[in-house]
Amino acid sequence: MNTNKKMWVALTMFSATVVSTSTQAAVLTFGGAVANQVSVDTNTSIAAGLTSSVPGYINAATNTVTGANVYLETFDAKATGLNGIGAPTRPTTGPNTAEIQYGGPNGGFMTLNPNLGGDLTITNGTGPGMGIRSGSTGYAAAPGGDCALAGCDQTYFAYGPGQNGALPSSVNVNYSALLAAYNPGSMIDYLGVYFGSVDTYNQIDFFDAKGNLIQGTGMLSDGILTGTEILQAMGCTNVSACTGNQTGPNSNVYVNLAFAPADQFTSFSFVTTGVAFEIDNVVTHVNAVPEPASLLLFGLGLFGLAGVRRKT
Repeated sequence: MNTNKKMWVALTMFSATVVSTSTQAAVLTFGGAVANQVSVDTNTSIAAGLTSSVPGYINAATNTVTGANVYLETFDAKATGLNGIGAPTRPTTGPNTAEIQYGGPNGGFMTLNPNLGGDLTITNGTGPGMGIRSGSTGYAAAPGGDCALAGCDQTYFAYGPGQNGALPSSVNVNYSALLAAYNPGSMIDYLGVYFGSVDTYNQIDFFDAKGNLIQGTGMLSDGILTGTEILQAMGCTNVSACTGNQTGPNSNVYVNLAFAPADQFTSFSFVTTGVAFEIDNVVTHVNAVPEPASLLLFGLGLFGLAGVRRKT
């Protein structure tokens, strides 16, 4: 085999090694970091519940993005009106209430989609599937940790069903448009979400690129993480005593999902058959595949270093 052919064979093997990763199924863990953020209403530092504790993703002290290809949704971008988006003030229907847009080309979490670029597609089942607010009411409770000061009026969170929404309520968040902005082969390898006052009638469903439930392991063997499973995993031997607790550490939990390439994770749904589900501080990381030309140059650079080493 001539030298050039050997180099290209070796480069092909190297490229395959770079882009290949473990085929292990989705891995579920619990635990986050105490977070703070700047209030959009008062421009002061406030308690923001829990956020991702994965190194390089989030600075928990300020609840801001630190890593590359990391997206943070705090639900604190300003909006107005029923299903409105992008207006500069809170709605006049109440000082603590806001709504987000569902579906359509511009649907998406406000912070993840600040320029209406269509990064996400959010669809709901029946009626307003999700709303955004601060504070607690009869139809939504601020996640524990959002309540350190000022009577749980600190930071905004998402809840469902939204006002005037019907039960059961489901909201699907789809990342296909976001992934389309990356090179082929890129994938979401991490999703984190702060799940507040977990109830037994709450659940999160995880789907692959074909819309099928992801077949993971353990609690994720059916692709569904239920409120009951979370409470049991957090040590609640008497689940009924933990369910819906608005301040307890066992029912206000940061959920971490690490996805493998084989999972083809593309979307997830928040589902509830009762009032209500509450979420905050959603963190997403895209494992971005480099452009083919960049990968080739990187490989050739390594071969160049090997050649220099042989000569010395």
